[in-house]
Amino acid sequence: MTKKLNLKISVFELISYIVLGALALWGIVYIVLGLVCATALKYDSGLLIRDNEMKAHGIGFLTQGIIILAVAVVALTIVLLSCAKKSDKSFEKEQRKAARLNYAQTKIIDAKVEDVSEKKE
Repeated sequence: MTKKLNLKISVFELISYIVLGALALWGIVYIVLGLVCATALKYDSGLLIRDNEMKAHGIGFLTQGIIILAVAVVALTIVLLSCAKKSDKSFEKEQRKAARLNYAQTKIIDAKVEDVSEKKE
């Protein structure tokens, strides 16, 4: 009843996608919180007070979210490119092997060729 899934993804790739996806989601949450603090909140709420404290010490929710999201996107791009390169190499290797096996199995037939123009005379 249970079928084994044949995933062509390594454990490292899967874990890195999950971790970096969660990091990107964290950055998006911070961006949303920063936008809410900047536009929607007019009274002193805990979120607005925290954002103002963070801005006094350096950067607020919005800027932190942009930085976190940028780091996650760059890291995801690096992982994706490195794993795609490895996958392409293995795919090309399999294609070359299949072509060699196919070439070895084909039979080459030699045929005798006679000159037809001389026999017409």
